[in-house]
Amino acid sequence: GIMATTKRFGGGTVKTLRFYGNPACPFAHRAWWALAEKQVPFEFVLIPLGADKPQWFVDSINPRGTVPVLQVDAKFVYESNIVAEFIDEATPDIEPRLVPADLYQRAVMRDFIAQAGSQVTKPLGRQRNTVSADPK
Repeated sequence: GIMATTKRFGGGTVKTLRFYGNPACPFAHRAWWALAEKQVPFEFVLIPLGADKPQWFVDSINPRGTVPVLQVDAKFVYESNIVAEFIDEATPDIEPRLVPADLYQRAVMRDFIAQAGSQVTKPLGRQRNTVSADPK
């Protein structure tokens, strides 16, 4: 259900901070780790991968049908790197900062993420639709 309490996030207060993901998805881990590092409380919604994905998710949450998705009240943020950077930018007063302030260091970080992502996901690609687990 929807979290009844409000929390500070993104320069204001929000009632709903919901993370749609799956522990078997390496892309979801990027955003999940950002939430963990920033110690942001959120509601987790397990979304099965592949053919088991619920139609309500595609119809109401993400027409692309991919995870992760971060829901902030009635707004949705898609794609793992975008979600992770959004979390960091929404919580500038919470350490650690995940995105370097220095322009060059941000470029190095983004290059590392792109390279690591392509290397890590190759061996996992065959397994990503076969595992579904609740992280709790």
